[in-house]
Amino acid sequence: MFLGDVLHHPIQLVRPDLPFFADEDRVGACATRERLLAEAADKGAILYPAHFPDQPAGRARRTGRAFDYEFLVPRER
Repeated sequence: MFLGDVLHHPIQLVRPDLPFFADEDRVGACATRERLLAEAADKGAILYPAHFPDQPAGRARRTGRAFDYEFLVPRER
């Protein structure tokens, strides 16, 4: 699932309810973000957030109301 402007920063996985400064419809953007992350987590979909760092593809996993993110390519530390 290519997420385009749905996610701008990894913090939005922990707080998908936080609006981003560029969200024209803040309430709608947060609702869309939460819905798409929940759907992706439930289906085990591979996500491609355009605004994450190099090799951003991964999977979202539910952790209560938030989500963890598992990159497909392990991140170097």
